Formats: sequence, C-alpha cells, structure tokens
Amino acid sequence: MKLTGEKNIVSLLKKSFAKVYPKDSQTESPKKSPLRHLKITNLKSTMKKILEQKSNRAINDLNSAILLKPERPAAWYLRGAIKGLENDAINDLSKAIRIDPINCFALKSRAYCYYQLNSLEETLCDLNMVIILGCSDENTYINKANILRELKEKIIQ
Repeated sequence: MKLTGEKNIVSLLKKSFAKVYPKDSQTESPKKSPLRHLKITNLKSTMKKILEQKSNRAINDLNSAILLKPERPAAWYLRGAIKGLENDAINDLSKAIRIDPINCFALKSRAYCYYQLNSLEETLCDLNMVIILGCSDENTYINKANILRELKEKIIQ
C-alpha cells in the first residue's frame, strides 16, 4: 500500500511540474527580441562611459597621491597601468622602475606596452630583467620565446 501511495505522490508531482505556463515576454530568448542589438549596444556604451569615468577618477586620485609622495613607486605604477598604451603610461612605468628597480609588476606592464607599440627590443630587455629578478612565470618565458621568434623573422626579412 505504501508503494501505491508513493506512486500517486510521484504522479501528482509530475503532473504539477508538467503544467504548461503561458510565455512571458521578459523570459523570451534574446535571439527572438528585435531590440536585442540595440539593448546590447546601449549596455556597451553605458559600460564604456562608466569605465571612463572611473578611470578618470582613479587617475585624478593617483595624481594627488603622486603630488603628496612622489617617491612612492606604487602610484606611478598604477597610473601607468590605468593609462594603458599611451606614451605617458610608459613614462609613468619607467618612473616607477627608476624609483624601485625591482618592481616586477611595473617591468611586466612596461614590457606589455612596448610589445603593443611593436618595440620588441625594449620588450625583450624588460622580460629579461623580470627573469633575472626571479619574478617570472611560464608566461614570461613563452612571451620571451615569441618575441625572439618575431625578432628573428624581422631580421630574415
């Protein structure tokens, strides 16, 4: 008798879960929405504005920190990292390295900036310093090998 009761409960549960609910317009697939592209574009532009505002605020805060204590490499490094691939970024990272020559984060960031600007020799120098300082990982060696290969191809051409 218990088995029959359990079967009844299971069948009752199956029926209640199998109930078909009407479609909700908010839960429709985004592929079916004709405004999907517009929504994504608006989201991207909104996020871009927010990130620009936050990075500008961060740069302003770091400018204040540099004015207060210009001998601290962390503010120089962070400002250079936020600026990205501008020449100012390389200048800030170089200043951080002059203040603290064993700052591996600044060396790696400057190497990345040099690489993006296609300055392979400078990139290789910074990666070699990272390796000498003992801050390297497998990605550092992979990047060094790729740069050496690119330099070799440049020489051959």
